[in-house]
Amino acid sequence: MKKKAALLLTFAGVTICIFKLFYRSKRKAMENNYFIAAVIVCIAGTFVIGCEKTPEEQVKNVKENAGEIKQDLKDARTDFLAEWQTFKSEAERTIAANGKRIDTLKAKAEKADAGFKSKYSKDVAVLERKNRNLEKELIKFDNKGQNEWKEFKTKFKHDLDDIGNSTKDLFKDKS
Repeated sequence: MKKKAALLLTFAGVTICIFKLFYRSKRKAMENNYFIAAVIVCIAGTFVIGCEKTPEEQVKNVKENAGEIKQDLKDARTDFLAEWQTFKSEAERTIAANGKRIDTLKAKAEKADAGFKSKYSKDVAVLERKNRNLEKELIKFDNKGQNEWKEFKTKFKHDLDDIGNSTKDLFKDKS
């Protein structure tokens, strides 16, 4: 505070000296007034700039911001984990339902005519392999970022829906 008061007094003294120096000439009074006003503005600006926060206050603000950022990251991680658990449980339920439909299709394929039996069996085997692959993908997924998560989620849902639709439509087309 003492530094700021001393600085203010110094600026005021300099301003008065400049004012006396240029005020002597009556014809250039208007020009001198502009010059003095400019000097006062510069001095005031310097004083205002000098009133910024101290380094200790700046460090404190940075630490507070870092704490807020850490909390935001924890919240985002918690939200992601909740979304992941929801997605995973829904996907596991859908995969299990697809597995039951595939078992039903296997039984239907066994009862089909000899000509259709091999075709149905092949289609059912493909669906069963796709379903197992999706289950493996779900287990081994390791999130490395927001974009990877969105890609995985989109692709996985598409593949899961594709298997679901295929199991529903397999015997519709051939019955």
